Amino acid sequence: SSPVTGVQTCALPILADENFSIDTLAEQMNMSRSNFYRKIKALSGMSPNDYLKALRMNKAAELIQGGTRISEVAAQIGRASCR
Repeated sequence: SSPVTGVQTCALPILADENFSIDTLAEQMNMSRSNFYRKIKALSGMSPNDYLKALRMNKAAELIQGGTRISEVAAQIGRASCR
């Protein structure tokens, strides 16, 4: 499996945690923050923060298309506040 798939596997179950960070994800991937940054940048063309935002937005779009209410979507992607 590719490193991007590994990132998604680690990140998707805990997207709802507002305190989830790139440092947490790098740690779960058993990589230093700098190596993680380089790997994500090389594979996705985005910074890890932008990649995580894109992952959250893609998950949100999927949930909305499935009929999930916006407030529930916000909670599930780590955005408890809809402001």
